[in-house]
Amino acid sequence: GGNTAAAASGDLGSVIVDTHFPTFSEGVVADADPNNISLTFTENLTATDLSAADFNIEKYDPSGTPIYSYLHQGSAHPYAYINFVGENVIDISLNTPVAHGESLVATYTKSATYTNQNIKDIAGNELATFTRSSVTNNVGEG
Repeated sequence: GGNTAAAASGDLGSVIVDTHFPTFSEGVVADADPNNISLTFTENLTATDLSAADFNIEKYDPSGTPIYSYLHQGSAHPYAYINFVGENVIDISLNTPVAHGESLVATYTKSATYTNQNIKDIAGNELATFTRSSVTNNVGEG
């Protein structure tokens, strides 16, 4: 003989429950596409009705004062598109191309009234609102 199978012990029937909420990981504007921002999150995401109007992408002056919104929260420009480009990445088009050297931040506010557009992980944990998180601007960096 010599061939024996050991019975598995313990928790064969257990289910792992995901109680971790997804969070913003990073935002990048690539040199090759200055009209687009890619936002990466810590978990795979889903949303029934993903909405660009839940986001605000702002430019800051050197003193740290917001001076321009590339995407206005609550009233995204009419040609804005937003979509999942990976399981944990969201791309949003901007109304004007980002320029070299600009300091950018991203804000997300989940909806209290239209919860179908709120972004969640696949277990249903909602992405929390985040405010003015830093974005990497690679425009002009080659």
